[in-house]
Amino acid sequence: MDGRAALPLRGRQEELSRVQKRLEEVRSGVGAVVVVEGRAGLGKTRLLDACASLASGLSFRVGRGMAEPGRSVVDLQALLDAMFDGEDPLVARHALSSLHTSPEQTFWLLHDLQALLEEAALANPLLIGLDDLQWAGTSLALAIRQLPQRLASLPVAWVMAFRPNQGHPAAVEAKLELLKAGGEFISLGPLDREAIADVAADVLGAEPDEQLLERAERVHGSPFLLVEFFRGLQDEGIVSVARGHRRRFARAAFFVGRPRADERDRAHRSAGTGPRSAGRRHLY
Repeated sequence: MDGRAALPLRGRQEELSRVQKRLEEVRSGVGAVVVVEGRAGLGKTRLLDACASLASGLSFRVGRGMAEPGRSVVDLQALLDAMFDGEDPLVARHALSSLHTSPEQTFWLLHDLQALLEEAALANPLLIGLDDLQWAGTSLALAIRQLPQRLASLPVAWVMAFRPNQGHPAAVEAKLELLKAGGEFISLGPLDREAIADVAADVLGAEPDEQLLERAERVHGSPFLLVEFFRGLQDEGIVSVARGHRRRFARAAFFVGRPRADERDRAHRSAGTGPRSAGRRHLY
């Protein structure tokens, strides 16, 4: 982390409105599933953050977990994190000691987790946010397929994020089954021009001029790369802020003859997503 203040979520109000509608349904005593899909950098993790804040404001208790590649030994770790981690875990940590934890006892472990979530949901509505489920293995895929259905009569909301066209066949099948059962599907696309201008204003403290906005559009609407693009310009002293009659405008002094792809390259370098940064992971 670079210590800079967190930026507002831009361009996702329609998606958040759909999530809020589902959360309000859950407060009435029924379960709900929201499947979020989007390629890397389009803001799945930021959207899950916003969903968690929204749920907290509606008196939900919130648990978060993230699947990671190579977790074949503890494939259910993302779900266990969502249930037992954090300052105020959904389930008391001492309950872990009584679970069936060996791989051959997955069937019974899911029953244990179901019982614990049932008990927690009777006290407060729950939001369980699971990220990067394209990395889910067979056990986690089974859990996200079965538990939302078994808990459908209780106030438990599930928000699950996937990359499109990726993942273990069991995880892909689980996602399709959730949608077939009535899950809400949110597909994240690139930010539009208005949202790009908002991101620029958030980072630079001023509205972007037309030239800067046109250059930013070449990053193809990736929220993560847009932030890195504008911060890169700022750090390199390329952008300046001028005061108009009533508003402040940000202008960038681009060098003549600079290749058209340079802005995207700079964003990739800052973000660590270029060829020299292979293997680094970013949460966005």
